[in-house]
Amino acid sequence: MNIEMERIIDSIGDCWMVRTSKNGIGYGGFKWEEPGVWTEAPDWDESPTCKSGLFGQGPGGFGFAKSGNRFEFCQTGIERVTVDNNKVKAKRARILWTGAEAFAALVYASKQNFPGSLDLSGCDLKGITLPTSVGGSLYI
Repeated sequence: MNIEMERIIDSIGDCWMVRTSKNGIGYGGFKWEEPGVWTEAPDWDESPTCKSGLFGQGPGGFGFAKSGNRFEFCQTGIERVTVDNNKVKAKRARILWTGAEAFAALVYASKQNFPGSLDLSGCDLKGITLPTSVGGSLYI
């Protein structure tokens, strides 16, 4: 974690989420843009349902963990809704960091107490720092 990462996280406020993917491929084979580039949900609607958006866990929705091999910390746009109190659905998002940097960002953004669940069973965990506590389940 460095000062620049802290500055970015502080500037985005609650517009963040974490997720896992298969190297940028999400549910249903949807391909996210490369880190740093905004991804738009082509079928966005603001209904609080498990369809038509980009999904992860973040402020407003913590608990649902999907497995993958890459852990990602994302910035979301302001158009986002909470689904079932356990996930966030956003119209647009961009991956800011992956792997160890994403974990460091999560620890900072959640003040070391992540209230959600994490399924890290497929991720490379070398060199990572986990939050002091995880409110839901933790699969390693």
